Amino acid sequence: PARESPILQDSSIPSAVRGLQQVTTVMSFVRYLDHGARRTPDAVCLQMESQVLRYRDVQNLSYRIGHRLRSLGLGRGDHASVLATNDLAAFVCVFGFSRAGVTWVPANPKLSADDIHYQLDFFECRVVIFQRAFAPMVDVLRAKLPGVKAFVCLDTDLPGAPSLERWLEGTSSEPLEVSVEPQDLAMIMPTGG
Repeated sequence: PARESPILQDSSIPSAVRGLQQVTTVMSFVRYLDHGARRTPDAVCLQMESQVLRYRDVQNLSYRIGHRLRSLGLGRGDHASVLATNDLAAFVCVFGFSRAGVTWVPANPKLSADDIHYQLDFFECRVVIFQRAFAPMVDVLRAKLPGVKAFVCLDTDLPGAPSLERWLEGTSSEPLEVSVEPQDLAMIMPTGG
């Protein structure tokens, strides 16, 4: 498993990275989003073609995702994945992962189910969020990944995978603080070989 990899141990982090503690503590990934939401809450934060998400909406949705992850017992040291093509909601999930201190492991939809299974299993992903176009692949993965606590479909309710909207019902959009340390990872980018 990834946790046991010597590359992720504190002693293996180069001193140059350890020296960035002040920078990473001051401006973590989600603090950039929060800064924009404070300054210009109604400004465009994310846009893809005609779809637009405002800073306030991205911030609130990311807090809800963070709270849901925490309700599953996830936090620093845990991993979650998104299996999707370019999608604004998928990217907001990345902010939500960071809110809970969870590391994002992107799943490349161009890979085979076997390759994605290997990566999600190796990195011990506990949540997998996906687009409905990948539901057949997720059905194959589900049986092979008993450690996954939740499979969530971005765009519709499916058997065994609520929509993101339904999964987040009743969750708070109140701020959720997480301490960021220099060795904490925002993302682990698996390679295809």
